Amino acid sequence: MYKISQYSVMEMRKNQNNILVFFIISILIISSSILLIYMNKINFQSNEEPIADSNCSIFTVKDETSVFFGNNEDEGGDRKRTDMWFVCAADNQSYGCVYVGFAENEPGGDDVDGIEIGGMNTEGLCFDGNGIFPGEDVNYREDLGSHYYYLTSRGIILRECATVEEVIVWYQTHNMGGTWWGQTHWADKTGAAVVVSPAVDGSIAFTRISGDFLISTNFNVDHPGGTYYPCPRFNFLTTRLTDIITTDNVSIETCANLLEAVHVPQTFAYAGTVYSNVYDLKKQMIYLYVQGNYDDVVTLNLSAELAKGYHSYIIENLESSTPEELYNVSNLWPIEPKLSISSLAILLTLVAVPIFISAGYWIFVTRNIRKVDDKRGKKDGN
Repeated sequence: MYKISQYSVMEMRKNQNNILVFFIISILIISSSILLIYMNKINFQSNEEPIADSNCSIFTVKDETSVFFGNNEDEGGDRKRTDMWFVCAADNQSYGCVYVGFAENEPGGDDVDGIEIGGMNTEGLCFDGNGIFPGEDVNYREDLGSHYYYLTSRGIILRECATVEEVIVWYQTHNMGGTWWGQTHWADKTGAAVVVSPAVDGSIAFTRISGDFLISTNFNVDHPGGTYYPCPRFNFLTTRLTDIITTDNVSIETCANLLEAVHVPQTFAYAGTVYSNVYDLKKQMIYLYVQGNYDDVVTLNLSAELAKGYHSYIIENLESSTPEELYNVSNLWPIEPKLSISSLAILLTLVAVPIFISAGYWIFVTRNIRKVDDKRGKKDGN
């Protein structure tokens, strides 16, 4: 009976060691690739260094004739699909609204499957929010009835309130207890504006506009502090808005320029500013800038859109197509989300691993088995 020689056994052990080394190297390569995807910032759109690396910048600015509300929606995690949807007034006590938000959010509000991240109604009232870290607690008020979550309540408030003063009363008369991980910036067409945030004593703080502008970024404006304080975006906007007011230069263009200056560029691992919006609160006009592109603006009239009935758009699609072109194919919401960057990375990893294993098997196993067979054949005299 043929016996494998000691030399052949040594060769096979060497092959096993080679296979082990191959798997270790493969794991290191794949792990390094995933780390690069999530941590290494390869800028797709701009060579500019961002003023900050996460979260939203919001301001209200007014002059004698106009009131504008500017917002950058910055996303620090997955590149989630963002949508804009229009909800008509349901009855005499409800206002028509436009909302913006992420398609992947958990259900919230009464009319749509998504949390309303921002929006404006037909009365010229609007809102958007800033994340704050760490979160802060607001006292529960069971005497005020049913509990409302601070994030999902905003869509309800926009449907029910017409002015900032009504918004403040709404917060004061509802049970808003719990941990707040954000604050909400509200403004209306009269030029009134307020940031609603947790107070130090567990109540709700209302920081009103003083002068001609109000700014909020990612620290609690009622009592500054936390991870994102001090904030260079806040300081920059304060300086620039002061100059704009002084030079009487309040306009859609200057608002867009400010949003561009504090936007966060998109990277391979970081979504950055997924959209920017400027609301003209007196005219109920929407000016939308998609994924850091401030050269092109999407202009929408709230009344005209609501006249079409309930419908929605994927915000990314609005950059290349008109609302009229998209209406027939995008008026049913939600639409299946696109593949996110993290999902794509996982998919590529799942594809890459079998390829590496197959290639390793072929190179280190099949080829060397043939060598052993050849040596065995020679010893057998074949």
